[in-house]
Order: sequence, then structure tokens, then C-alpha cells
Amino acid sequence: MPAIMTSRQSAELDLALERNGCTAQHVKQMSKGYILTQFRQVLEGDMMIVPAGSVVLPKWTEKDGVIYFSVTGENTTGEEWITAYARKGLYGNLRVEHMLRSPNFKAMDDATIEVAVLKGELFDNTNRTTPAIRVHAESFAALEGCKLVVPRANLACLIRAKFSNDEIQQMGLSGIVVMHESINDDIGIPSLLLVDSHVTVRRPSAHREQPLNWWDRSCGFAFAVSQVT
Repeated sequence: MPAIMTSRQSAELDLALERNGCTAQHVKQMSKGYILTQFRQVLEGDMMIVPAGSVVLPKWTEKDGVIYFSVTGENTTGEEWITAYARKGLYGNLRVEHMLRSPNFKAMDDATIEVAVLKGELFDNTNRTTPAIRVHAESFAALEGCKLVVPRANLACLIRAKFSNDEIQQMGLSGIVVMHESINDDIGIPSLLLVDSHVTVRRPSAHREQPLNWWDRSCGFAFAVSQVT
């Protein structure tokens, strides 16, 4: 059902338009087509505003089937993530919320975290299991002069906040599995948090970890990058 503004919200919007120098013509233009949808996507983090003529750096790079990007850690607890999602109307399922409330879900500091995502296409079907992916990450890192380490589960929340579904699909991925230490879900099954590009709400999802089962070829597997000295 379409949202209807209260008289107070209408007055706040009117004052905001006046404060920002918007004329009646501006309001008429904003009301056309799907311009307000784009404004909403900016507010929700799916789009950003860039001044004309600015040079926009890519949010990620790719080399030999590995996607690289960085995120800034947030000292945010699982409970605080749940509250933030609820304020946006993004209520999670019991499995995800149980994992976010787990003592094994630890907040990160404000440092920048370098991330490497190994594409599922790097693995044969029979080797696209969690143990095989972890072994491959170790050997790959040695060749690249860096070390891929097990990230904290909080990385799933940071990736979900950084990338829209469209951007993840532009990477050639259906989702990004964060290869953190397993956390038991609401019925005690070890699970991993992931960012699913086919879920309409922008919060992490969860998948029960079954070590001998294959992950889908379209998935990516996220590790933290540590430089070898």
C-alpha cells in the first residue's frame, strides 16, 4: 500500500525544499517518472551522488578470477546491526539474528580491511567445498605474496552495506560467502553468513555449512588479506 505522509512530514518536506532553494519547477521535475526512486536509492545506499566532472574510482578490481576491494570496519555489535536493520524495516530471519547475537560474532575496529573474493569458477565442482576452498586460499596467497586469513563474521554486514545487488551481479556473482569461523544457527547447526544478490532486502543471509557439499559455481568466497613481511 503506498505510504501517505502525515501533515507533520509534509511540513518537514516543505521546509526542507525551501531551505535547499527548491522552486516550484524543481518540485515538478522531481515528481516526474522515477526520479524520486533514485533519491530513495541514494538514501538506502544503492546509488551515490557524484559531482559532475568528478573521477569515480572503481569500488572493486578483478585479477585472474579474484575480486579485490576494501571496507572500513565498524565497531558495531550484532545487536546494533539488528537494530539498524529494523529501523530500515529490514527484519531478519531467526537464523541470521541468532548468529548476529552469538558471542562468536565480534565487532571490528575502525581499520580498513582489504578483502579478496575467490570466484567459484576457480574450482572444479568436486573441489568447491568449504575445506577445499580454504586450502586453495592458502596456496593462492603464497603465490601472490600475501596471506588470506579467516575474516570476522562482521565482514558480511560491511559487504552488504557497501554493495548493491546489481553491483554484486556485475562482479559475475550470485552472492558472496564470508569464510569466517562457523557460528551455530538457531537450531545449533554451524553456518556461514553471506550476501545474496537475489534477496531484495539489504541485510546478510545465512547458509548452513555442510563441509562435503558443493557450493554453487556462481558464488564468491571472501577472505581478509594480510600482507606477508
